[in-house]
Amino acid sequence: RVKVEGAGELLQRVNAGNADRLVAATDLNPHSSRTHTVVHLTLSQEYKLEGKRQMMFSVMNLVDLAGSERVRRTGSLNNTPEGRARFQEAVAVNQSLSNLVLCIQRLAEVS
Repeated sequence: RVKVEGAGELLQRVNAGNADRLVAATDLNPHSSRTHTVVHLTLSQEYKLEGKRQMMFSVMNLVDLAGSERVRRTGSLNNTPEGRARFQEAVAVNQSLSNLVLCIQRLAEVS
């Protein structure tokens, strides 16, 4: 967790996170995200109400998932080192998305 004070500092953190993301070209998308990103924001506001100090909190989760890949359509089946690497990435992305679906289903069952 990182505490930031203000929008400018938040934007710096977001930009730093974006710089660490893995992006690669496929036949369908020249800037295909190969990673998932989750940004959890807790916003706090302090104010006075009838002379008493009050705190208000809001929580936001921003999620950007790497896209599901159809390996035939993305060029991932090319028998080249790059094609094999893209195929392995597509398998990993698809597996992680499948796992996420299972997690969401389990959470929905519990609630």
